[in-house]
Amino acid sequence: MEKTRLALAVAARELDRFSDGVFFVDLSVQRDRYPLTLNDCVVVSGALSALEGDLERASRLLTCAVASGAVRPQAMLAIYRHYRAIVRAGLDRDTIRRCREEGRALDLVEVLDEELARRLA
Repeated sequence: MEKTRLALAVAARELDRFSDGVFFVDLSVQRDRYPLTLNDCVVVSGALSALEGDLERASRLLTCAVASGAVRPQAMLAIYRHYRAIVRAGLDRDTIRRCREEGRALDLVEVLDEELARRLA
C-alpha cells in the first residue's frame, strides 16, 4: 500500500479518537526538493505517540530518528523540537535518559515497520 493511502486509511479508522478531527497535509510539494526520509516518518510517529500520551515511546522514537541521521526539512525539524519539548516537560530526567539510550539502540527500519503495523492493527 502506498504511503498516502495508508495515511488516509489510518486517519479514517482513527477519526473518532480525535475531538478536533484529523487533517490531511499534502507533503507532495516537498517531494521534489526534500523527499521524506525514514527519519522524517519516525519523527512523525514520535509526535503521534506524544499526542496519544505515550511520552516514553515518543522519546524513544524521536531519539531513534535523530540518532539515525539528520532531520533535514525545516518543517520536520520544527516538529521534532516541539515534541521533544513536550517529552522533556512530561518525563523525569532518569526516564528521559533511559528512553534515549533505548532509542539509540533501535534500528530505524524495524521501528518504522513496527509503528506501521501497530497503527494498522
